[in-house]
Amino acid sequence: MIHQLTSDTISKIAAGEIIEEPASIVKELLENSIDAGSDQIQIQVNQSCQAFIQVTDNGQGIPEEDLELAFKRHATSKISSIEDLSNTWSLGFRGEALASINHVSQVEIISRPEGQDYACRLVYNYGKKVIKEKIGAPLGTTIKVKNIFENLPVRKKFLKSDRTLWANIMEVVEKVALGVPQVSILLLRDHKKVFQSQGQGQAKNHLYSILGKDIVSHLQEVSFQSSSYQIQGYFSDNQVYRSSRVHEYIYINQRFIRNLHLSRAIEEVYQSKIPLQKYPLFVLYITIDPSLIDVNIHPKKHEVKLSNENQLVPILKEMLETQFKGSSIPKLETLGKEKKEEESVDLLATFPKSPKNSLEEKIEVEEGNFLTLPLEESLVDLKENGEGEDYDLRVNLGAHDGEEAYEKVSLKKDLEAKNEEASGKWIQALRDTSYVGALFKTYLIFQGKETLYLMDQHAAHERILYEKYKKEYEREEVHRQILLAPEIINLNPGTMAILENYQEDFSRLGFVFDSFGDQSILLREVPFIFGQPGSKLFIENILANLPTAKNKYSFNQYNIMRKACRSAIKAHDFLEDMEVESLVGQLIQAEDPYTCPHGRPTVIRITQRDLEKIFLRVGP
Repeated sequence: MIHQLTSDTISKIAAGEIIEEPASIVKELLENSIDAGSDQIQIQVNQSCQAFIQVTDNGQGIPEEDLELAFKRHATSKISSIEDLSNTWSLGFRGEALASINHVSQVEIISRPEGQDYACRLVYNYGKKVIKEKIGAPLGTTIKVKNIFENLPVRKKFLKSDRTLWANIMEVVEKVALGVPQVSILLLRDHKKVFQSQGQGQAKNHLYSILGKDIVSHLQEVSFQSSSYQIQGYFSDNQVYRSSRVHEYIYINQRFIRNLHLSRAIEEVYQSKIPLQKYPLFVLYITIDPSLIDVNIHPKKHEVKLSNENQLVPILKEMLETQFKGSSIPKLETLGKEKKEEESVDLLATFPKSPKNSLEEKIEVEEGNFLTLPLEESLVDLKENGEGEDYDLRVNLGAHDGEEAYEKVSLKKDLEAKNEEASGKWIQALRDTSYVGALFKTYLIFQGKETLYLMDQHAAHERILYEKYKKEYEREEVHRQILLAPEIINLNPGTMAILENYQEDFSRLGFVFDSFGDQSILLREVPFIFGQPGSKLFIENILANLPTAKNKYSFNQYNIMRKACRSAIKAHDFLEDMEVESLVGQLIQAEDPYTCPHGRPTVIRITQRDLEKIFLRVGP
C-alpha cells in the first residue's frame, strides 16, 4: 500500500542527508557566517560535541521579519531562480542548512542587523518554535545548537566517538578557514582556545597561522591571472610530502573542493622529485567566473563541475613546470620571520635587486608604456594579452654617470634562466669542494668552506642515466644493443593482446621484440643504457602491470625509464677519484640534479653551524 509521508518525516529524512554529524553543523553555520560578510567568527564547543555548539559572527544579521522564514526549507537570500546558480559567489545557496539543523536539535538564534535597534531571539525545540522575543545584543548573529540527534536515537546510536567527532570538527574548521584569508576564525573547546586563523587578508601569514612553520617554510608561491582565471598557489618543495592527499587543498571561489583531475595533474609535476607513492602538499586558490562552473552537482558541495577544466589543467602544469624547472623545488624560506608589510617572497622568478635593495625595478615596454612592478611580479601576471607569449622589455638598471642604463631582455626566457640560476646555486658549489672519501662505500663526502656534502652515489648515477636515456628517447635516438642470445618471454593471452598496442612504444624506448607464437615474444634488442643482466625479468615485471592499463594512453614511458636505469653504480661499489670527479661533473649538468628518478635525494648538505648545533657548541 502506497501512502504519502508526513511533512515531519520528510523533514527529518532531508535533515539526515544534510546533517551527518556535529561537524556538518559547524560547516553549514560557518559558511552562512562567511556569506553574511563576517570577518570575525567564533565557534564554541562545550562538553561533548553533540551537546553544545555555538557560532557567533559579526556579519550583517537577519531582520526580524525574515528570522522565522530562514528556518523553513528551501528559504534563502542567495538565489531567486535556477539561473542564479550560474552567477553565485556564495558558499551556500540551497536554503536547507538551518531547516535541517532545526529538525535534529534544539536551536537558539540571536540576530541583529544594522539599522535595527534591537536583536531578535528565537528558540526552537526539534523544529517547534518555543520562544520569540526582542533583546539587546551586538550586530551580527549567534546560533546555539544543543542535544543533536536526541530526537533520533537511531542516528545518535551510530555516531562515532566524541574524539572522532571533535577531530572532524577541527578538520572542517581548518579547511573552511584556509579558504577565507580575509576572515578570522576562532575555535574554543570548553572555553579554551584550540585554533585561530589570522584573517587579515594576507594569504602567506594566514597559511602560517593555520598550517604552522614546519609546513609553510617548505612552500613556494606561484600565481597566474587571465581573463577567465585567477590562480594563487602554495606548493611544497621536495623536503616534505605525505602518504596521502590529506594536505592537498583546492579552493574554487573560496569553496573547498575535491578534484582528482587537478590533483593528479599537480602530482605528475612532482614525479621523480619526491619518492614514489608519496604526495605533495599544496594550497591552491582558484577564482573563476561562476558561469564556468556548476556548484550544484554534490549534496555536500564538495565537488564542482568545471566547463573549462581542460584549459585549467594545462595552465596549472605549465605554471609548476616553469617554476620547478631545473630546481629542487625551492622552498619559501622567509615565511614566519619578521618582515616589512610590503615585502613578500619570490613567485615564479625575480629580477635581481638593485644595489640599494629596492623592492621595485622599473620595467619599460618597448611600445612606451611604463610600468612599476614589484620584484615578486610573476611571469604569468604580465601575460595580459595572450597565452604563452614572450615579451621584450627594457629593464631600468639605475643611473650611472648621469645616464640611465637599460638592458633589453626577453621576459619569459630571462625569468626562466634566472630561476634556474638561483635554484642551482648550491649544487654548483660542489665544484669548489674537496673529496674526502666514501662513507659505508655508498655516500661520497665532500667538504666545502663551511659546508659538508653527502652524495648517494647510486641515486646520483641513476639521475644521470635517467636524463641521458630521456634525452635519447625524446630525440628518437635511443642507443640499442643486440642480444647475442635473444630471450623468449612467455605471456598469458590477455597480456599478449594488450602488448600489441605498445610494441611501437617499446621500440622507441629501445626494446625490440617479435611475436614468437601465440603467447610468447622474442626479445632481440634492449637499450644500451639498460645493460644485459636481468633484462628478461625486467620486461616480465613491466608486462605484468600492463593489463591494468585501460587504453593506449595509459602507457607511461617515463616510469619505465625510471625503472630501466639498472646499470647505475650500486651501493658498495668502489669508485676511483677520477670516477668521483666525473660523477660530480655530470650530476651538476643534470636538469634536475637534486633527486634520483624515484624522488630520493642525490645530495644533502650540512652546514658547519648544523654540526655545531648537534654538538651543542652553539644555541638553537
